[in-house]
Amino acid sequence: MSKSKFKASTRRLINRSLDFLAGVFAPIVKLIAKKMDDVVDLTKATDDLEELYRQEPVLGDAQEVDEYAEKLAKQDEVVSRKARKTRAFADKPPEVRDDFWRAADYTDEWFHVPGDGLRFRTFYLCMGGGNDNPCGCVQLSASWARFKEDALAPGQRWYCKVCSAKYKVRYGVLVEMVKENQTFYLKGQFPPEDIGDLKRMAVEQGMQKHKDLDTARKFLESLPHAHPCSENHFFKTQFEGVYRLDPEFLAELPMFNWDLVYRSVGEKK
Repeated sequence: MSKSKFKASTRRLINRSLDFLAGVFAPIVKLIAKKMDDVVDLTKATDDLEELYRQEPVLGDAQEVDEYAEKLAKQDEVVSRKARKTRAFADKPPEVRDDFWRAADYTDEWFHVPGDGLRFRTFYLCMGGGNDNPCGCVQLSASWARFKEDALAPGQRWYCKVCSAKYKVRYGVLVEMVKENQTFYLKGQFPPEDIGDLKRMAVEQGMQKHKDLDTARKFLESLPHAHPCSENHFFKTQFEGVYRLDPEFLAELPMFNWDLVYRSVGEKK
């Protein structure tokens, strides 16, 4: 596909995004609904906290002030608890759950439906070099150079194999969607925590066919390492799993709004 045809198809995607995305996210619609419930719960708890702030006593007596402070502290804890809620690998013991989370982050493929080719992926972008001369490389999660040799080590840092820049969340991601034998690309901000949890849930669901992955290490070693579908078209291989994007192609990609993931559920209904 030429660049002009690709841009036109992407514009059509944006114009019919909810209907299109409802089909793309059909394999994980139940997972999205669960995370949407979490977001709704958090929003309500935050609204309740803001309402409490508006009720702050101005000239109340000491007992009234103490009672207000206690209510405020309790609601603040409710908000914090709901903000920290995660669902991925919830059946794993707490002491190893973080290891499974870290393992799931080493695949770029959220899901793939064999047969019809439906898939959704996010690749981390390197934009080191600044706005005037960004690196513009995409690397598979497992291909970034690491500060610590052990991929599952906490406190890990990742570095571009082309320009050596440390990955920063402000660089964002490249979103790849494949549906009906068509591939679409968009840029996206680094996924917020709720979307990150959704990705891990999707990866966990996709790996359920493997019954013997009882450790995070085994899980990590069994993950798919999916290469971009447009490899050698808009992507020029630099190293194994490392690609430089066409600068014009990257600059003109529209932004993907993560809120559309939740809105697609309503469209599906």
